[in-house]
Amino acid sequence: MMTAQSTPSQPIPQAQAPAVAPIAVVASTPGEGAIPADAHRLDEILQSGHSSSISALAFSRDGRWLASGGLDSSIILWNTSTGEQTRKWTIENSNVTQLVFSPDSKRLVSADEGGIVRGWKLESAQPQYTVNFHRFIRALAYSVDGQSWAVAADPKDEAANAQIELHDADSGNLIRTLKTEWQGVTAMTFTPQGTLIASGGALESDDAPDLSTAAWNEHTGEIEKRISGGGVVFSPDGSLVADVEELNPAKTLIKSALTGETKLVIPARATGLVRFSPDGREVIFSSAGNKELQIWSIETGKETVALPGETTIGSGGLQAVAFSADAKTVAAGPYEGNAIKTWDSGSGPELHAFPGQLAVQGIAVSPDGRWLVAGSQHGTNIWDLETRKLARMLDGAANFALFSKDGRWLATNPGAQFPGETLKVWDTKTWTLAADFHFGQRGTPVFSIAFIPNDSPLTTLGPLSRSFEFTVGGESIRSGAHHLLSLSARIRRFLPYAPA
Repeated sequence: MMTAQSTPSQPIPQAQAPAVAPIAVVASTPGEGAIPADAHRLDEILQSGHSSSISALAFSRDGRWLASGGLDSSIILWNTSTGEQTRKWTIENSNVTQLVFSPDSKRLVSADEGGIVRGWKLESAQPQYTVNFHRFIRALAYSVDGQSWAVAADPKDEAANAQIELHDADSGNLIRTLKTEWQGVTAMTFTPQGTLIASGGALESDDAPDLSTAAWNEHTGEIEKRISGGGVVFSPDGSLVADVEELNPAKTLIKSALTGETKLVIPARATGLVRFSPDGREVIFSSAGNKELQIWSIETGKETVALPGETTIGSGGLQAVAFSADAKTVAAGPYEGNAIKTWDSGSGPELHAFPGQLAVQGIAVSPDGRWLVAGSQHGTNIWDLETRKLARMLDGAANFALFSKDGRWLATNPGAQFPGETLKVWDTKTWTLAADFHFGQRGTPVFSIAFIPNDSPLTTLGPLSRSFEFTVGGESIRSGAHHLLSLSARIRRFLPYAPA
């Protein structure tokens, strides 16, 4: 049986360093401010967020929590008001595929790709129970009264039909099994009246699946109604169902779940995810090829909000989207760096960014112990060690990060791990770019950086070292960037801990 762990999780393996790695030292020298004794552990901060793609999102009914599951075998509980990571559960070798909160917002049920369902109490570090279905789980839903949850898993063999099981929410014990006529279940939810409604069909068909819908009495297990037609997701009240047609032209159909009547046709180039708002008045869908989101009004049949995507090369589509219970907020992910973002669903502005883990290649702590800098291929994160929050993200890959002795300047460079031709210097008072030095065709990766006085003899060490001078507010500042590791070692003998 798989076991769960609470934070901190095991460190993420780092990318292989160059043959001779530059030295990274975090130390205080006489006269400098040391890191406060009660500062939070740096590894816990660097390990906050997901280290791989986001695969599931769910809001609690009371709006306090956002749960996220990832392909890094972890579940994270986020505070929606502050954006802070409250709890992290790590599951051994199993990626999370489904998340659903109980109606009272005190419990969470998860499913993973190995067919294991776990019941969690939000205040506990370990799962309350574990149920292993040994098959891929297609759908997971909590009953309206919070007394049970339903799970739809693939059949044990190809000749069998899929089944839906009802389990006790407190113990995980099986209550009853509901038989279907389908090869697989495509969507499932509980209606406010306590009816379980599901859609399914022959999922392995080469043609578009011939779907149908059925409604069961939760307490007796009897089928109350069968309807021709189905879809991939129901509205929370079970009155509507969305179906995706990939034929040319591709489109999303919004239909009545109980009659099959088409209410709205939304044209789409390639639909990714589709989700209804809790009141069923709006539907949001993503594009399969990028991270753009569109919200449509079902009543007017028009687009109401378009949320921007990302243009990063190689950026794929979103893997998880969720509405908050009041329909005012949308969460989606993953964005660059395995981040999750929340948006105002009415007007579109971004509300919070919940950072993901970066494959950190270099770190630095400001002399006063206030800032933690983590450089990676996706950019540079600036963490406030007092609040333990991500304060800012700086553009550009960084394998080296270095503060000046007074903490006023931060130098970053891609180095050898992410070859680049630029050395950037940031003003830490405003976190704006103070200087950007381009090496042009002489773009040898930088292996060591030091801030040095203007009259330092180290500026004339030879052709394999370069120094750069910049002026901010009339003040002349000079930084030395040294290109070869052999030369870097020589400089470190002059400056063993911190630049002068």
